[in-house]
Amino acid sequence: MSGPRLTAREGADTSLLKVPPHSLEAEQAVLASILLNNDLMNEVVEVLRPDDFYQGAHRTLFMTMVELYERGRAIDQLTLSESLNARNVANEVGGLSY
Repeated sequence: MSGPRLTAREGADTSLLKVPPHSLEAEQAVLASILLNNDLMNEVVEVLRPDDFYQGAHRTLFMTMVELYERGRAIDQLTLSESLNARNVANEVGGLSY
């Protein structure tokens, strides 16, 4: 005996229900690599955009790193935390412990 068949409403947009492919570990690896070697930003900014990061905290961290890079500043834990605090977004990324 088969139950009722569930189908999407005709014309309904189901794309909002789909989770895009992502890897939080890969995002973390990119961010950590930049912290370890700022020279990587020369290549990273050519291929990645903030919207490429699935997790909002990672997106914010990356945008802040790009801003530091564009201003010619070092990207390290100190400059990153200062920039996050100046923008009042440190808590959005999990604070300094993250």
